[in-house]
Amino acid sequence: MTRLTVKGVLAGVAAFTVTTIATIAATTLATGGEPAARLAPLQPASGVEPPESGPVATTRSDLTFPVDGGKAGAVLVEPEGGAEVGVVIVAGAGGSGRGDLLALAEQFAEHGVAALTYDKRADGYTFFRRDYPQLADDVIAAAAAMRASTGIDRIGALGISEGGWVISDAAARPSTPLAFTVLASAPVVTPGEQSAWIVDSRLQASPAWVRLALATINGQGRFLMDYFDFDIRPRLAAAHTPVMAIWGAEDAIVPINEAYRRLDAALDGVLVARIFPGLGHDMSADVDVWLPAVAAWIRQPDGAGLSGVGPSSDLGVAPIPPPRWYSDPRLHLAVAILATITTVVTITHRTSASQTR
Repeated sequence: MTRLTVKGVLAGVAAFTVTTIATIAATTLATGGEPAARLAPLQPASGVEPPESGPVATTRSDLTFPVDGGKAGAVLVEPEGGAEVGVVIVAGAGGSGRGDLLALAEQFAEHGVAALTYDKRADGYTFFRRDYPQLADDVIAAAAAMRASTGIDRIGALGISEGGWVISDAAARPSTPLAFTVLASAPVVTPGEQSAWIVDSRLQASPAWVRLALATINGQGRFLMDYFDFDIRPRLAAAHTPVMAIWGAEDAIVPINEAYRRLDAALDGVLVARIFPGLGHDMSADVDVWLPAVAAWIRQPDGAGLSGVGPSSDLGVAPIPPPRWYSDPRLHLAVAILATITTVVTITHRTSASQTR
């Protein structure tokens, strides 16, 4: 790399850095926001455990269902003798194959609930773009395949973490086949709010201006991520189906207090929610703790209210600074590229001029 190129790159980096810092400062001062405050502790009732029953034998079968001209593979697990209710299990963030959640499907079948797990589509799923309505189409197709294979009429969906955003869209469709929804470790807040809360919850001892500056940086994700403001509340409110939400009290990436309050308000109090002690965001290793209660509710989805224990954190969610045109990272990158080109051209011109003297 020549000295000329190095100088140009350094100029670009400097321009990008200065522009970004100035934008963060300007946006932070302009919004006059406040860091997230602590909410009043939740007051859950004691959880009532369902009667214990021994696991039943299960059977497996492979299925496929159509997805945009192709086919997705799935595994259906049923109790021997069949079931009266079924659940489609929807994975969280990242890639997921039908075998990744097979153990969970087996557990549901052992508790009398037929369960289907399937290959999550990868096309159109990136850090910058996540088409939740498209993924919801797959949930609906999976439920249809399950009904065709088993004859079960009452089929719902369980969405794990990000899967909660997906099944909320599927449940809100006017002709949805879903009879109920279960949100497991679901953020409920928007993706942008969740990422801001994760950072903020780890910086409680930091000065307010530091937390606000980082919130401003997080807010710039709105320009890059098309799912940044995805909100499940209006979707679930429009669904008119029973909803159960479960969380682990030690979940470090979900603002459970805020999530419960928002969900309960959106559903007018017709929500069954439970917070399990000692569990984190990934509850897959502790299925025996929570699945019996969920399976019992799926078989008979009634009741309302919050039970279990309070979450380990009562920190609320701070408003994300509104978008400003000058805070767009793409603009900062353009300034950096322009500065780099300008520097290279200027230095080249000066070098040529000095050599001709």
